[in-house]
Amino acid sequence: MPEQSPAKHPTLSELRAKAQPVEVRSRKNAEHWSAQLYLRHISIYFTMLLVRTKISANGVTGLMILAGWCIAGSLLIPGIWGAILAVFFSQVQMYIDCCDGEVARWRGTSGAKGVFLDKVGHYTTEGLVAVALGVRAMGEWSNPRR
Repeated sequence: MPEQSPAKHPTLSELRAKAQPVEVRSRKNAEHWSAQLYLRHISIYFTMLLVRTKISANGVTGLMILAGWCIAGSLLIPGIWGAILAVFFSQVQMYIDCCDGEVARWRGTSGAKGVFLDKVGHYTTEGLVAVALGVRAMGEWSNPRR
């Protein structure tokens, strides 16, 4: 008997049961300490919207990568607005990071490619943020004639 495809418009409880099982919510190596605190409580609502679209879990991971790179780009904006944007995009990245796995679990599409893309996103973001913080600390963009 062929496997049934998941409902296009799941209820919140159906989605929570499959996309956020206890073993995911209680694991020690959660995406971030804030996953337990607040991310998973809110991410499920974004996931509910995402599973109603055609975007794949890997596509959601691509959005997470883009949000991460936006953190670094924001840090290159001088003044308080660059820092505020960086904080905003860091929250967006962490929410999307929860959502990509939730979409994959809901659709049954988890795999090595998604794990690889997730690691690419985290490692490149962390590297770019470090470089951007260094550039920001040196003030290279605000005073280029040094």
